[in-house]
Amino acid sequence: MSSTACSATIVLTLLFTPILGTVATARHCSPEQGQIYINEGRYTEAIREFTCVIEDQPTEVEGYRGRIEAELLLGRYSDAVRDYASVTAFVLLAHPDAETTIEAGYVARLAAAPDDIPALTGASFERCVLNQTHFKTSDLSGVRLENLTLEGTTFDKAGLDGTSFRNSVLRNVSFRTTKVNKAIFDGAAIDKVTYAVLKGYGADLTNATAF
Repeated sequence: MSSTACSATIVLTLLFTPILGTVATARHCSPEQGQIYINEGRYTEAIREFTCVIEDQPTEVEGYRGRIEAELLLGRYSDAVRDYASVTAFVLLAHPDAETTIEAGYVARLAAAPDDIPALTGASFERCVLNQTHFKTSDLSGVRLENLTLEGTTFDKAGLDGTSFRNSVLRNVSFRTTKVNKAIFDGAAIDKVTYAVLKGYGADLTNATAF
């Protein structure tokens, strides 16, 4: 082999070896694998998988849907609420029918398996019901908890600066060592006991109603 041919071979080898190595180590993640982890009870791994999906496709709904489901099953409610806010901020702009798609998926899963706990958990959240949810030392500042139904929800030392409860229904909600004077309750419907507690804590309930 001539010295020219040898040089060409070496150059080509140097050029293509790093590329092949990069391809071999590329991450592969999918909503399907994330759901498998959830079904196996491997929620932390599911969150990692769906986080990878979100990073690859930040305006697609399945990554957020799956991560929310896993977070709820781990009791990480504040993280789930933040992801729900991200769906509103990023996904709905690109896919206005995203929420309908999520709901249709849960309907199909529950039709096939009515006792599917992960599907029931996700569907309950998607239908905007936070039932007996406990936010402990959660920083929810600026988060929009709007158009939700909160029943028996507890905020325990939670950060609620600028948190919006617009047009939500609050029933038997507790605020333990939690400042509410900067939270927004415009259009909210609040049971009389919770209303009185919030009023005593200095919340602005000018545009809220008691029932």
